[in-house]
Amino acid sequence: MASAFTHFARACAVSAITAIAAWWYLESLLQATLLFAALTTISASIWGITHWQQLSSALDATPLRILSWAVFVSSCVGFTFLFGLISVPIGPGIGLSLVVTLYLWWSYYSLEPARA
Repeated sequence: MASAFTHFARACAVSAITAIAAWWYLESLLQATLLFAALTTISASIWGITHWQQLSSALDATPLRILSWAVFVSSCVGFTFLFGLISVPIGPGIGLSLVVTLYLWWSYYSLEPARA
């Protein structure tokens, strides 16, 4: 019986082979890279869902930590959307939203006595 890591490594290898085949067939490195990223993300999501108990115990994932990460990601996306509304280009908008969100995250956790 193969370990969980072996299954994930095989899924990533299949994703890489599929992306290389797409690169050869479509003659577009960008599309092959995006396909590889999508397939690897899907493989990691499926692996994480099927091995949730091991993953949550290894990461010490409490419901409060999961909520704080969800808030972090959603606020970063929200800031990116807000910066897009005020005509900030997408690249600097993502960087600026990440910096602002990280600053808010740091200030909250440095001032809050209880950690998540």
